[in-house]
Amino acid sequence: MSQASGTFSGMADVSINSDHILLNDFRCDDPALRELLLATPETDRVEKLNHVIAVGSRGLASMGIGVSVAQVGEAVERIVTSATDRSERTLTALLDEGTRHIATVFDPDDRKSVVARTLSELDGTIAGLLERLDPQNATSHTGTLLGRLDDALAEGGALDDRLNSSLDPQAEGSPFAALRHELETGLRELRDLLIKAEGRSEEAERGTVKGFDFEDVVEARTRSIASGLGGCVVERTSTTSGANGVQSLVGDVVVTLDDGFRIVIEAKNSNKIGLAGSTGILEELDRAMANRDAQFAICVSARDAYPNEVGTFGVYGNRALVVDSGDGDLLTVAIRWARMAMRAATQTAAHEVDTDLLIGRLERIRAMASRFSKSKRALSGIRTTVDDVRADLDGMRCDLLDLVDDAQRELERSDTTHRPDRELPIRVA
Repeated sequence: MSQASGTFSGMADVSINSDHILLNDFRCDDPALRELLLATPETDRVEKLNHVIAVGSRGLASMGIGVSVAQVGEAVERIVTSATDRSERTLTALLDEGTRHIATVFDPDDRKSVVARTLSELDGTIAGLLERLDPQNATSHTGTLLGRLDDALAEGGALDDRLNSSLDPQAEGSPFAALRHELETGLRELRDLLIKAEGRSEEAERGTVKGFDFEDVVEARTRSIASGLGGCVVERTSTTSGANGVQSLVGDVVVTLDDGFRIVIEAKNSNKIGLAGSTGILEELDRAMANRDAQFAICVSARDAYPNEVGTFGVYGNRALVVDSGDGDLLTVAIRWARMAMRAATQTAAHEVDTDLLIGRLERIRAMASRFSKSKRALSGIRTTVDDVRADLDGMRCDLLDLVDDAQRELERSDTTHRPDRELPIRVA
């Protein structure tokens, strides 16, 4: 028997029994079988050979005895061709069915398709959306919004109230209120300049200070007073702007004491000086302190122009009002009182300050200042008693200075820590 892989030959005795086949003197020259048995352990070669014969016999039995390899290939090719044809027909049918199904699902003209149903639902959604946005429909979202806008923008509405509040110059915190305040501040400063110009014009016309501007007189008196205090610096500031702005000239003379405290002096030469309110002298002195970075302010009037409650010498916190048209005696008292008051406001006392004593001294100063002014006025009309009045004035002058010194000594009994931002806790008007 011949095979492509080798040759089986020799005289063989083949015995077929009921359950096995016996081969005697069998020889095989097939190289593949030889290599297979050589790779098999010797004890397993008989089993391997039996396996090879069994596999070959089953293959021959399944293909039919005597069928050639070519015939087997042709049969396999026919089977593959048939299977391929069936597969193509099946796949074509599946593709056609899928195409028909997709067309059914996505055909917009088919009311049952997904696309048609989606378009129908989209049309309904768009219609509902347009209805909700219809500005002509008062119940729609747009109509509701427009109605609320009408309510807010209408006269008396929320926005109208907000605008009126923001634009009200009288409303605290509104932009127009801030603008109004700035305008009022500028107008007050302009008024101050006009008042000063008017005061200078009046003074020049009446010749009350023999042709000198009253501010020049106050400056000269202040420098003379400061020379007795020691370590002071006097500066004329009536023509220079300060911290309140380039147009703010309030504050005519500034005295810087040896301990750093600053006193601003405002000179007035008018017939009437108001006390309170936005046009009063107290607020003007507050502006002068802010403008000149001072802790105490003095207004010295050339005439008895203050209200009756002020008198000749009045103290209002860290502001003093004095009438001094002569040689500066009451201005001296005011400057000394200012120095004492600032030190009192910054001290950390080792003992409690006798406030009653200070207030009593201030009351006596005011009373004696009034007498002092009356006596000076009487001096000009009573020639026969000139010497007596002068003696009285000199005595009162010394007493006034002594009273201030007494108050200062009371404060200097305790240790002092300077803090210019505090105000004397004594207010007598």
